[in-house]
Amino acid sequence: MRYICCQPSNIYYSWQVDTMIYSFVNNGINQEEIDIVFSIKSLEDNPCLYLLDKYPNVNFYFYPDTRKSIKYISSIRPYTLKKHFYKYPDLYKGTFMYHDCDIALTKPLEIDNYLCGCDQTCYLSDTISYIGHNYILSKGQDVLDLMCSVVNIDKEIIKQNEENSGGAQYVLKNIDYTFWEEVEIDCENLFYEVVRLNTKKVAEDDRHHPLQIWCADMWAVLWNLWKRDRKTKIIKELNFTWATEPIVKWGENSIFHNAGINNNKDKAFYKANYINKIPPNDLEINPTLASFKYYELVKQIL
Repeated sequence: MRYICCQPSNIYYSWQVDTMIYSFVNNGINQEEIDIVFSIKSLEDNPCLYLLDKYPNVNFYFYPDTRKSIKYISSIRPYTLKKHFYKYPDLYKGTFMYHDCDIALTKPLEIDNYLCGCDQTCYLSDTISYIGHNYILSKGQDVLDLMCSVVNIDKEIIKQNEENSGGAQYVLKNIDYTFWEEVEIDCENLFYEVVRLNTKKVAEDDRHHPLQIWCADMWAVLWNLWKRDRKTKIIKELNFTWATEPIVKWGENSIFHNAGINNNKDKAFYKANYINKIPPNDLEINPTLASFKYYELVKQIL
């Protein structure tokens, strides 16, 4: 099986991808199975090129970002994957794992039972609480109506699939470039239209907590699977531990997701401090948080 992630080629993602690959290899994934897809502005002064020497058997791909208009920053992923899947259509005709790069494996993944290509079921991490039908509806019927209109999907499909509303880390099957093309268009339009509606709703009621539209690409991926009549199923093997959780949760799931920390007031490892620089190896990180263990991995790759 192949493992694929996609992100811009910059300092911020260089050390995250490095940490991710290191954890994958340490937990039994062959370098040859790992596909790292980067979007680039220029190959000159590319901070991720060192990874090619460090992991000589990992598959690295670089694609230029030539877009003129961008509404939503995360649309870089489907935009770049569209190019990659168009260039290599045969690589992903089977089963593959599509995942974030801000993850680490704490132990080997146990997903062999879900890799059969005999059906088209896709398997996902549990993200119901922040992308499911009930979450959207809690922000207003008008929000659900707008989102379904933008993606051109029946509201009943969203409602009926509440318990199948996963994302973040995916086991996908037989995906082609047209899928990513549609995801790119939909997530851009979702972001633009929902931001407008969110702004209007907050202006009318400053107590309103708007929909987390930063998840636009997750809705676009999930809903386009359903539009293609793909079944989705959440499985515990793709559960992940958040960075904010206690350190005892490290190792409870195979996947650690370095997300959820919005500041470093609790001495958590705050990745946003290292957008333009590599993390140092002498930080004092709160040893009670799972992010402490992630930082230990980061130090090993420095």
